[in-house]
Amino acid sequence: MMTEQVNSAWSTQVGGRHYKDAKIQPAEFWLANQLPGAESEVIKYVYRWRGKNGVQDLKKSRHFIQMMIDAYFGEAAFASPRVASAEFEWVITPEKFCTENKLDDAASYVIGLICRCENQHALQTAIKTINLMIDHAMGEGVSDVDLTKVSGSRDATLRAQQAIYIAINRLEDFDQVLRDPAMLDDSYREYERERLGKTMRFLRSEAQA
Repeated sequence: MMTEQVNSAWSTQVGGRHYKDAKIQPAEFWLANQLPGAESEVIKYVYRWRGKNGVQDLKKSRHFIQMMIDAYFGEAAFASPRVASAEFEWVITPEKFCTENKLDDAASYVIGLICRCENQHALQTAIKTINLMIDHAMGEGVSDVDLTKVSGSRDATLRAQQAIYIAINRLEDFDQVLRDPAMLDDSYREYERERLGKTMRFLRSEAQA
């Protein structure tokens, strides 16, 4: 991990120690995976909220998620989210980032939803989770929140939606190829077979989840 390097930018921090003491620093995580800016900001604030600005950091993370919804799915949407993909290979998985840094279930749940940014419902679920975290922190301290209020059966819905989006993406790819027969050379066929195989394995595993 880059955080193990000494005498480098990763071994120092300007103001405080809330990043320097991390097993995997948020910046290391999002740079390794080349995450978009808004997603990176959410991860930063959700990671550090207990150790720095408390509820204010949670509110900042919620604001960035609201901006993501507007930018990706709003009436005046002007950007595209990183669509869920069975082919994306994480350099550092969200699960490893959360586990190594001993984040609680609520923070881990939000980061997982944000990293994969599957659809508007996933982002709205992240906001609902943060709202519970804020309410709990302000009323009962900072122990874990009850995720059954936002997860449970909805997890199955999110998995199904992810699988549907991936299937749609693959069909759109094949439609594009069919409209341009010049693309159907041997190397492209092999590439498409490999991608299709990965997608089908993912869809089958999700169907059995």
